[in-house]
Amino acid sequence: MLNLDDMPEDALFETAKVLEQLARYARTRVQAMRFRAAGLEGKARNLERECERIYTQLPKWAQW
Repeated sequence: MLNLDDMPEDALFETAKVLEQLARYARTRVQAMRFRAAGLEGKARNLERECERIYTQLPKWAQW
């Protein structure tokens, strides 16, 4: 669990950047799922590759 109130400023700033990456991952993943549901496989695959790229750039503590 993250305690944002207990973090030093630099760690909080870095955490915010990671949370922004996670939000971008989630938005991209949702769009890929919608494209796939609509039969737009190529567009879905492109966004899924973007998700993989975002994921690999996450620090280990933010990966699943």
